[in-house]
Parts: sequence; structure tokens; C-alpha cells
Amino acid sequence: MKPYSIAAIGVLLFAFCSVTISQSNHGPQKCCFSYTKTKIPVAMVMHFEMTSPACNKPGVIFHTTKQIEKCADPEEKWVQRLINIKMVLNSSSEGSGTVW
Repeated sequence: MKPYSIAAIGVLLFAFCSVTISQSNHGPQKCCFSYTKTKIPVAMVMHFEMTSPACNKPGVIFHTTKQIEKCADPEEKWVQRLINIKMVLNSSSEGSGTVW
């Protein structure tokens, strides 16, 4: 191969890798690919977060006291109740300096 062909291929590879890397940095940080089938007790949940709208599947990520993240279906009644309970507990303790 001629030197300019090798250089051109190198530039194209570099450009392709740069686009791939930059796209992965701007994508959603956490997404749910499956949901837990077990209900999580309120006492086990430290806090929760909603997944990004950019994710293929909507989800709620519960962070447990055992340092485990569990994905749950936001359409499930038990998930909605758990979110409401945690939000009420969070709002009632805001003055105490507790971080949820």
C-alpha cells in the first residue's frame, strides 16, 4: 500500500473512534433492561431515581441499604406507592438535614 493510503485509513479510523466515544459519553447513564419481580420493602430503600427518557424502557432504580440497585416498572402499583412513601418521608425530613 502507498503511504498516503495508510495515512488516510488511519485518519478515518481515528474519526470513527472519536464519534463512537463521544456518542457513548452523551448517552443515558443508567437504563433498566429488566424489572425486579419482587416487591422491595420501604425500609430497604435508601433512595431512588428515574431512568433517562433516552432509555428504551422506562424504569425506577431503587438503591437499597445493601448497596444494590434494583430496576422496577414505574407502571406497577407497588412501585408507585413506594415512590410516594419515599417522597413523603423525604419532604418531612428536609428540615432535619437528612439527605435521601
